[in-house]
Amino acid sequence: MMNFDRVRHGLRGSLFELLRQPERAQAAYLDSHRADPNHAGTLRMLGWMEARRERWTEAVQWYEKAIASEPEDANTWFNLGYVCDKGGMDEAAIKPCNGRPS
Repeated sequence: MMNFDRVRHGLRGSLFELLRQPERAQAAYLDSHRADPNHAGTLRMLGWMEARRERWTEAVQWYEKAIASEPEDANTWFNLGYVCDKGGMDEAAIKPCNGRPS
């Protein structure tokens, strides 16, 4: 069954991004996350929002949650490694490649 609250808040976040209002977009994505805490797309978007602000530690936390929800998504693994690298977390940037489930 579709979670319409998650979708509604996610669409609101997308609209605010188009309007170049990142604070409001992030608030909408957080509402979407509260409506469906395990939705990987929302978790990835929250990670991306933090990465845009160069808040690397917070971005890593969101991407790790997205991976826990969808462990086979290669793009999320890449993004996790990227934000770890940008944040100076060298060991963590390498670890996802070694820790990826088979």
